[in-house]
Amino acid sequence: MPKMVGLAEVARFECAGDVRAMSVGRLPSGERVLEELLEGPSALLAHGAQKVALYVASEGIDEEELAEFARDENNDILDLMDSMDEKGVPYRFWGGNVDNVIVFRPKQS
Repeated sequence: MPKMVGLAEVARFECAGDVRAMSVGRLPSGERVLEELLEGPSALLAHGAQKVALYVASEGIDEEELAEFARDENNDILDLMDSMDEKGVPYRFWGGNVDNVIVFRPKQS
């Protein structure tokens, strides 16, 4: 997993034993990052692990925009990816359980 700089939690949502924490930071390359940590029975059911981390990194969005997006409980990382696809903003997506991160989608121009 790439090293994050200044990663700070901006929102935390809890429901029915599940916790979803949203954090914003950046990579040493300057790309801004949204991290979504999922923990609980839904993560285990959907991802096969009790705790899962998902990430989107892009140069095409600033940290305050990411933080504002993340504070809305109706938004998740897939909504961000849909929005960036619609706007043609390149990004990278990766995720996995906390011990084994898998790259799902490299940045595309």
